[in-house]
Amino acid sequence: MKGVGLPVYPAQASGGNPNISVESVVPALVVSTPQNEPDLPVVPDPGSLTQPDLPEPLSEGISIGDSRDKIRLCSQCGAPMRLASHSCRQCGARYYITIKGYCPVCQTIMDASADGRCDRCGGELDNPHVDSKLITSIETTSEHPIPVKTTSIPTHGEPKIHCPKCKSENPPNTDRCKNCDTKLLPAEGVGQRLTCLVGGILGAIILGFLFYHFYVQNPGSAPDIVLCNPGALGLGALVVFFTGFIQALRKTPAFLKYQTRAKRHESLNPWQALSDLEQAMEIAPAKEQGGLLKQRANLYEKIGRTEEAARDHLVLATSPDAFKDEAKWVSALNGANADGYSNNRRSGQITALLKSGNARAVGYCKKCKKVVELDADQRCQIHPKTKGSEIQYVIPADVLAGKLVVLQKLEPAHSQLSNQLNEYLDTRQAKAVGYCPRCKAAVELDSKRHCTIHPRAKVRRIQFVLPDKIEAGKKLVLRGRREERPIGRVRLIIVISLVFVSIGILLSQYMSQISEYVSKLFD
Repeated sequence: MKGVGLPVYPAQASGGNPNISVESVVPALVVSTPQNEPDLPVVPDPGSLTQPDLPEPLSEGISIGDSRDKIRLCSQCGAPMRLASHSCRQCGARYYITIKGYCPVCQTIMDASADGRCDRCGGELDNPHVDSKLITSIETTSEHPIPVKTTSIPTHGEPKIHCPKCKSENPPNTDRCKNCDTKLLPAEGVGQRLTCLVGGILGAIILGFLFYHFYVQNPGSAPDIVLCNPGALGLGALVVFFTGFIQALRKTPAFLKYQTRAKRHESLNPWQALSDLEQAMEIAPAKEQGGLLKQRANLYEKIGRTEEAARDHLVLATSPDAFKDEAKWVSALNGANADGYSNNRRSGQITALLKSGNARAVGYCKKCKKVVELDADQRCQIHPKTKGSEIQYVIPADVLAGKLVVLQKLEPAHSQLSNQLNEYLDTRQAKAVGYCPRCKAAVELDSKRHCTIHPRAKVRRIQFVLPDKIEAGKKLVLRGRREERPIGRVRLIIVISLVFVSIGILLSQYMSQISEYVSKLFD
């Protein structure tokens, strides 16, 4: 069927009242009606969504007859709907309806004004037609099923796991897809493992060839840089080769599974990516924290959480390992001292951040005998000649949080700091959390640092946090306990080993005397 403008179809209103007034349509709109065309009923939906007020381009002065007989299909769900309708009753999608036509004066397609004439010059429009534009798409619900999968970023910030196979959404903390039973936290795939293996083999071949070329085929032709000495090339070839095999055959670390899924969800659902990154940071080893922190900072920027992003970027910039990798390359190329280069670069960056006002420094002043905010030169603002100690660098909004970190570190060595810390706790500017052995959980403590349920219990691993960071403090306490357990096991193994070694030494030294004594006992 062909018509002017949008494709239209004849239909009979199901249960409709013919006396109901409808919106006008252009009189010149011609609709052909084949006799063998099947009727498409209008699907009534009494519970359809309320349509807000929209600009109404169709005026009562423009008459086209009864628009109930003219049907088009919803571009989102495919359901039939009236030609001039602003919303789809099936899925709730909203449309902006306009009338367009060719203006002979303007010699182009123009919008119609309220009287049906050219909106620019007021002339008559030729071949007018109705034009609709989708302005709002409604997500699938049980009441409005739509056979269309959407992967747009949700605006409400709710984390959802997208299945890598069928692309359906799943609730967070779900192990398998509810639709196709695919694992939602998979290990490294075969392709990744083969890439590591092939990369390791190729790297070893390249380094081995350089070693052969510089020290076997053409001795003395190697450039005078550290990277090209025989030890670096030979040892590097072996390390790269075995690393490729280890990476290909290893069991995927749990933190890496979360990190990989977070990367995949950065465009699908950044809030799920953020949740996965936080899970990864809780279980990742210390050497992996920098990369995870950088990934989280970039994600914070993407979703508009600038304060959290600035906090993570500052931690990265002021970390002792901020320029460690760069220093290693510089040292390998020109033999410079890696530690000296790293310290100089870090100091220069910290000074620039403090002078720009993007960061603040807090530390302990020996004359004030308190933890105070320092100036851009990292000196006490009251005693400019006194340089602060145990300095922490924070964003302007985290000055108090920085003071709490310094107080927690120095309180055992400076008893007078307990008064400052107790003042923060009494005035509820800060909260204390710790591990209660009787509760067997991380709990919030009172101002005296006692468990509110078991006041006499000896609380361990106390952390001081801001009132809105209590849950984060509890996670920190539990993570510290997890890190303590392996250390305790190692200590126990060492003690038992020393006991057995001591017994062995004593037996070897006094074996003859012990044998004589035992023989005398039996005789």
